[in-house]
Amino acid sequence: IIEKPIAANVSDAKKINRVASKTRCDIRIAYNLRYLAGLPRLKDCLSSRILGKIQTFNITVGQDLKLWRPHRKFKDSVSAQASKGGGVLRELSHELDLAVHLFGKPNHSTLRRAKLKYVELDVEDTAIIHAQFGINSIFGKIHLDFTRDIPLRIVSISGEYGDLAWDILAGKITIEMNGKKENIFSKNDDLQTTYAQMWSQILSQQDTILPNATEATEIISWIEDMEKRFKIEKSE
Repeated sequence: IIEKPIAANVSDAKKINRVASKTRCDIRIAYNLRYLAGLPRLKDCLSSRILGKIQTFNITVGQDLKLWRPHRKFKDSVSAQASKGGGVLRELSHELDLAVHLFGKPNHSTLRRAKLKYVELDVEDTAIIHAQFGINSIFGKIHLDFTRDIPLRIVSISGEYGDLAWDILAGKITIEMNGKKENIFSKNDDLQTTYAQMWSQILSQQDTILPNATEATEIISWIEDMEKRFKIEKSE
């Protein structure tokens, strides 16, 4: 088991893949959002096409970096240092994995990344990705930030018949169709229990949910490709 996103860069990720192949080691990457109980409920909605053809989706996650580890200097944390694989693209890559897991591989990606609040850091504190996903070319937007005072983690999906909203922090999924809103999932501790669920499955050697080394390397490759094409902007 390796912490996400597998490595700080593609070169190191490929080294891990070579070792995994040589030793036949089943490496898994700890993207714990895969263990959200709301995830299979959402996937059921997609597979049943209750929303009709999916048109767009938005994924947003954000929390002020100072609130992450309140008993440590945030500037000394891994999250705040490029040399240690910091920045929102890597630290919040859970959402990138979630997008790929739900909608397929990205293409035609564009990125805007910036230092909007923590301009003294050498990493971005905000990133916004636009891309098309999967064979159906679903348009998606992913917003990641280290800046907001009130934490937020949501997935919203728009289809031809209605809209779905998944509040991951609250553990609720609602669908709105024909002017009516229905709560189809509720588990207020859903996010908090993902680590226990993950390790229970790992220790019993039953895990089949977490991405393998190859899949995780595709995520870090996607990040690196965007970083090469889109530089960090600074707030005026």
